Amino acid sequence: YPVFVRAGSIIPMAVNSREDIQSTLEINIYPLDNGQYVLYEDDGITRDYKNGSYMMTTFGYRYETDNYVFGVYGFEGKKILDSRNYILKFKNTRNVSFVNVSNNLAYNCYYDKNDFVVKINNVATFNNFEINIRGQNMLISLVTLLNEEIKGILYDLQIETKLKYVLDDILFSDLDVRKKRIKIRRLKRKGLDSKYIKIFINLLEYVEKA
Repeated sequence: YPVFVRAGSIIPMAVNSREDIQSTLEINIYPLDNGQYVLYEDDGITRDYKNGSYMMTTFGYRYETDNYVFGVYGFEGKKILDSRNYILKFKNTRNVSFVNVSNNLAYNCYYDKNDFVVKINNVATFNNFEINIRGQNMLISLVTLLNEEIKGILYDLQIETKLKYVLDDILFSDLDVRKKRIKIRRLKRKGLDSKYIKIFINLLEYVEKA
């Protein structure tokens, strides 16, 4: 089901649920707008934060078409962690041809399904840095993402393989939505359950609005 996230959002995620202060932090970075996020952390147990034992980290994101910059730009509080690993996920991003990480930080990068990931280990806490990635047509369109999800749903369903191929031809053809609906409804004569007909007609209407 769709999950809606505001353009430019920066969403840190815990990697190890047993750690109150995460030694590895996954950060999901969403395109189409600039963004900023301030992460507050303390030990989660004591009241030491009242005496300044806390850490605030500011993340920033500058978005331009085919040119993204993400950075750690500021800190406040006390260094309650010596170093940290970052897993930075640039959401819905492909075709990256250039990566630069400031301060000579070592990194590796790879694709994880529809995301481009930059992984940086052992970054000293309170160390500012920037990552710049560039390419051509990096942003995956919403329609492309939806079609990939629909294809996944189609081939997971418990229906005859022959019907799956027919549905695939209809769903991803150049026909307009009205004609696709008609063809899908006609598959009832070939044994396609009414509930599946309803599912795919609803999905077509959802894609049309995207």
